[in-house]
Amino acid sequence: MYYFIYALVLCGVPISLIDNVKMRRIFQVCFFIVTLSVLVLFAGLRPGNIDRDYQGYVDWFNRIAIGSASNQDLFSDPAFSLISLLAIYSGCKFTAVALMYAALSVVAILYFATTAVNNRWITLYFYLLFCDYFAIGIMTEIRAMAAIPLMAISLYLACSGEKRRSALVFCVALAFHLSVIVALPILTLVLLGVRFYSRIWAISLAPLAYVAIGHYSKLIDFFSASARFAGALDVNTINDVSRLNWTATVHLATIGISIIVWRKLSLHQRVAVFSSCVGLSLMLIFLPFTGLGYRFYYIFDFYWLLQLIAFVELSRGNKRLIYAALLIILGFGVYAKSLESLASFGWI
Repeated sequence: MYYFIYALVLCGVPISLIDNVKMRRIFQVCFFIVTLSVLVLFAGLRPGNIDRDYQGYVDWFNRIAIGSASNQDLFSDPAFSLISLLAIYSGCKFTAVALMYAALSVVAILYFATTAVNNRWITLYFYLLFCDYFAIGIMTEIRAMAAIPLMAISLYLACSGEKRRSALVFCVALAFHLSVIVALPILTLVLLGVRFYSRIWAISLAPLAYVAIGHYSKLIDFFSASARFAGALDVNTINDVSRLNWTATVHLATIGISIIVWRKLSLHQRVAVFSSCVGLSLMLIFLPFTGLGYRFYYIFDFYWLLQLIAFVELSRGNKRLIYAALLIILGFGVYAKSLESLASFGWI
């Protein structure tokens, strides 16, 4: 079933080859109406045994429904509590919450794709985002998957000079999942007028990461004080260290190319490179604790994919087509790898 969904999203990629703008937009609208509807229903109506977090969400919802939810339940992620209350007062079950989160995630991803890249490459970028985030994000980590695209939208708005809207959207993202607060320093820099003209912004993170690794024990003590991070600091949270090593290598290569073409990048693309550097640095710092390292990579992976699309926009002729074909293959590999995290739950 998952590969049927993949094939559906893949069908939208050739739309990028249509030169007529009006015709391309018509095909895009038709494609996204069908695709988004299928994705939302598929993710929102999934069975309860599809991932390890589902039953926890149901129990959380039930505690709110019977009035036994603690203050931590209500305020740790205000958006989940609010959406649950709306569903309860409407006489709905948890399925309505799951459907709403799926819709919010998919729509936010599409909105970011339509604003962040050239219209021609929207379906290709959406395809890459789907391959990276659908199985391990929209299907499992529903709260984080609503927050991450909102965080990305906030940074885009900040780059566009819309400071108030940017701050508002970022606050909404925090209400869905506190983990995106790691992007607050980047957002603050952009809001203060930093334009990242120099490559030094990206390169400087390497020695900073080295210094941070030197103070590793202090960082672990700091994060251990938070109950929300304590679980991720379990070394056994995720054992696929080889995947993280491969991810780090690919991201580092992408960042290296971006630094070479730095002056050809827009402000938002430069912020994307810098954000990828932050995510990669944090992932490497916390690599022994793969759960936390993976989360940092996961938050900023929107920007790795955005860099890949930027390279498509900068290339020309047959090189562009060959590179786009390679991205399709890369997307399939990422998607197939992500399905391994759900293999033990079946329904693939």
